[in-house]
This record gives sequence, C-alpha cells and structure tokens, in this order.
Amino acid sequence: MRTMIAVLALVGVIGATAVEVAAQEERSFINFRVCEILPGQQAAAQSLAREFVDLSRAKFPGALVNGWTHVLAPNDHMHFSMVVPDLATYQSYLEALVADPAYQALVQKAGGGILAGCTDELLRAVSPAG
Repeated sequence: MRTMIAVLALVGVIGATAVEVAAQEERSFINFRVCEILPGQQAAAQSLAREFVDLSRAKFPGALVNGWTHVLAPNDHMHFSMVVPDLATYQSYLEALVADPAYQALVQKAGGGILAGCTDELLRAVSPAG
C-alpha cells in the first residue's frame, strides 16, 4: 500500500513538472507591416520589398523575414513579416535597422513615390515555435 502511494505521488509530481515545463515554452513574436503601394508603382514596390527583405536577412541571419503581395485580391499592398523569439530581440532588431544607413536609404526611397504609408502590428504566436 505504501509502495502504491509512493508511486502515485511520484507520477503526480512528474505530471505536474511536465505541465510546468510546457507552460514555460516561449511563443514567438511577429512584426507584421502592411504598406500601401501608390498607383503604377507595383514593380518598383516589388523591387523595394526584395531590398528590404535582403537587408534584414543579411543583418539578422537566421531571422524569419519575408515580404509578399496578394495574388487574388487587388495588388495594392505590400506585406512584410519578421518572426522573433522575444521582445528584447525585436527591440534590438528595430534599433539596429533604424541606425543602419542602408535601411535609411530604403526608407527614403519608399517615401519618394513608391509607398503611400505603412502600418505595423506586433503579434504573438498562439503556440510555441516548432
């Protein structure tokens, strides 16, 4: 009987520990940016998007960075995303980009008649990265 109680107690502790470990798994953050493309600037926006993505990937190797446009919907918006593991990494990426002269040049180029403006959202994944 004592052996049975000890085994049940051990199973209970192991089960509680497994639940605690699962609860501590981190969910990533996603910076999601949508930019409005000015009329007649789709080709320039595509090229600019590639430059932004290439710069981000070169500056942050291993980061999940991408850009895309709609296929079936009107093609008047450019979308970007960057997945980061935590807010500290997100903040360091933003600071590094803002300080980069190449990034500043791309921002100037975008505002020079290609993009009308952008909105940003910071999202959190609903499940841990896997």
